[in-house]
Amino acid sequence: MSRTWMTAATAALLAVTACSTDHSPTAPIESGSPNIGFAAFHLTIDVVSGQISVAGPPGSTGTANGPSLSLIGGDVVSLQAGNCTWSNIPGNSKQKRCTFSLSVQNRLATTDLVTPTTFPQLPAGTNGIVVFPFTSASLGAPSNAATPSPDWDNAPANFFNDFGGCSGGGRTSDCYRSETYASPLYSSETSEARTVGFDVDKNAQTVGAYIVVAADIRETTPPQMITLSATDALCGSIVRIDSAPNGGIGYSAFTSSLVVGNEPLTPSRTYRMACSFALPNVRVTKATLRFYQFVPGQIDDPFASGNFVIVDHIDYGNLFTESIYELAPLAANIGTLSTSLVEEYKELDVTASVKNDLTSGRGAAQFRLRFFLEPAESGVLFSGPGTGFPPEVVLTYRVP
Repeated sequence: MSRTWMTAATAALLAVTACSTDHSPTAPIESGSPNIGFAAFHLTIDVVSGQISVAGPPGSTGTANGPSLSLIGGDVVSLQAGNCTWSNIPGNSKQKRCTFSLSVQNRLATTDLVTPTTFPQLPAGTNGIVVFPFTSASLGAPSNAATPSPDWDNAPANFFNDFGGCSGGGRTSDCYRSETYASPLYSSETSEARTVGFDVDKNAQTVGAYIVVAADIRETTPPQMITLSATDALCGSIVRIDSAPNGGIGYSAFTSSLVVGNEPLTPSRTYRMACSFALPNVRVTKATLRFYQFVPGQIDDPFASGNFVIVDHIDYGNLFTESIYELAPLAANIGTLSTSLVEEYKELDVTASVKNDLTSGRGAAQFRLRFFLEPAESGVLFSGPGTGFPPEVVLTYRVP
């Protein structure tokens, strides 16, 4: 009746759900029930508010060598769900459709997730990590309250036994809709968000569903680190001069020092700074931007009034010019630097920006520093390229 390599836990899963096509069992399922098995994530939808919460499996699914077969649970992945967007269902006055985003996070530090090849059996041609709703039930009245919606992109498929297909005369009791996520899902990374959903009874208060993730594991090389120094000719300051000789506004750019803010004796000059870091072709898992800040004694505290230095992600190419001052950023204010006056490296996580640069083929990560409120009451100085404390981007990466 079923494959010889089916585990006892999997058999228990099948026993619960052998009742309907495109599964929506009518009986409530208690969280943690042994019949749900070791790998089912419990998703709860508050039908009134549309809020969704996800709880991991009650026990570990891992072994000394990894997860059991290809059904993986909370020690390997976590599921991140958005809240419901509600819509009417044509021709259905009793239910409404909850549509939400769902992503998968790989929690393993040195292991990638890839297309499952052992169990469950995927439809021919499937390439990716597969997530599917295993059971769903109302946790209030009425009992038959939820159905996986067509937002689960993959049509019902028979994952668990040798019987016929999911339409016509074939056996349909083990058929499930599903969603496929790109493979590999690298260690410590989160998948793209995909749109899934359930059709729920309008009179239900809370709906529960059990979701299963199927993937195999692949060991990767340990993470490596590299420190990138700023490119000398592309790292410097840009000043806006509000009292130019002709009475207008002028700009100037120079690479001899790194200044942010205003000089006490020349308040009409507002400084910003920018630096460029050439990127190697690696798969980045983390990127940290570092600037060494020092405040000479004759400079007043630039943060006394509550001001602070912010960082923009920009793209100014291979020329350092005054146009960088007003250049529209790729992303404005991606983070702030510490307002401590201690002379030290000030750090900011710029992982998303560096990944975007690599994906877009820019070949360099470029950042601009400026005060949140301009003009500032004072200024901040940073150590430049060629010094003992150059601007840096520290990358944690894996070989592709």
